Amino acid sequence: MNKLELLRLKKIFRPKDKDWLGFKISSRNFLTYHHLFKQVYGTWEDFDPKYQLHNGALLTKNAHRYIHLLESIDREKFLALTELMRQLNNSMTPPNDEYYEKVKKIKNR
Repeated sequence: MNKLELLRLKKIFRPKDKDWLGFKISSRNFLTYHHLFKQVYGTWEDFDPKYQLHNGALLTKNAHRYIHLLESIDREKFLALTELMRQLNNSMTPPNDEYYEKVKKIKNR
């Protein structure tokens, strides 16, 4: 399921050289599908038929590790970055310089 959603997100957001947290995309640091709202917290699938698409973020494998580590060591940053990614997802537009500045500001808190 996540591979299909990953392809859909790639088609919509057209990533070039950075993922949604500003990590460089490469053959060794490839894009993955990150759930913004974890299924362990419940599910929204009954309310939104496009749940998987609206719930995803394009993160490289290193960014994916970073966000999950951040979840356990700095919950405030984790929640702020998750909210920013959720807003980007809802915009259905690729990240721009303003978005990456917001990411940088949160990461440097």
